[in-house]
Parts: sequence; structure tokens; C-alpha cells
Amino acid sequence: IAASSIAACSTQQTRQAEPSVQTALHERVDELLRRYAANDQEGVVAMLDSQHIAIYGSDASEVVHSVDELRQLMRNDFALWGTASFGAVQDFDFRTDGTLATTFFSVPFTPGPMPPVEVRFAMTWRNVGGQWLLTQSANAVPTVGQSAADLLK
Repeated sequence: IAASSIAACSTQQTRQAEPSVQTALHERVDELLRRYAANDQEGVVAMLDSQHIAIYGSDASEVVHSVDELRQLMRNDFALWGTASFGAVQDFDFRTDGTLATTFFSVPFTPGPMPPVEVRFAMTWRNVGGQWLLTQSANAVPTVGQSAADLLK
């Protein structure tokens, strides 16, 4: 009986904590996107687990494993576009064990004067002293109206 009571209590605490964890992770995502769109390299770097970072952009050549590589990626992006903006995060989903968390979401992205495109992100965050730091990120620009079979023709 004691074991089932402890398990129930633990489950209840997790359920009560989830909305606040979800809010904290959603806020971190929003903040990261704001800082990136503002070309705030130092602000983005401050949100990273800089000792263990892996970022994969939508272009195959965009692979980042260090703060210096991230800064170069941002310099390249903003040299190409000039400006960038993100719309509201959509389809936000997360999982966490309290130490690591994943966030998956879509967001409209407008690179400079180009039309907006949907970008899907998968991110892994590490909880360091109560602060969620980005340790992995991958994004993709999904096709619209084309199946995998159509792309292979």
C-alpha cells in the first residue's frame, strides 16, 4: 500500500509540474527564436549548453558543434537574408524527465524579403541549475502538397 501511495504521489507531482515545465520550455523556445531573429548572437549563445551542442540546419552543410560555428552560421544567414522573423509557434509538443527535455514544433519563418515558409524544429534541452539550455536542434522545411513518391520521380 505504501509503495502504491508513493507512486501515486510521484505521478501526481509530475502531472502538477508538467504545465509549468511546458510553459518554461515554450518560453525558452520563444526566447531563442526572438534572439535568433534579432541576430543576437550573444543572446543565442547564452541559451546553449555550449560544451555539448549539435545544431543541424535545413541545408545539409549547416552542421554546428561549437559556439564559433553557431556564430558563423548566424553571420552567413543574416548576410544572405538581412532580416528574419518568426510567427507564432504551432503544434508544440514536449517530453521531459526533468533533466532532459525535447520540444517539437512548427513555426512560420520569413527570411528577409522572401515569402514565409513553415519550419519544423526538434530540440533537446538540458536542465542546468533550473535553467533549460539547448543542447541539440534540427530543423526541416517540409514539402507542401508533394508525397515522398512524387519527390522520387
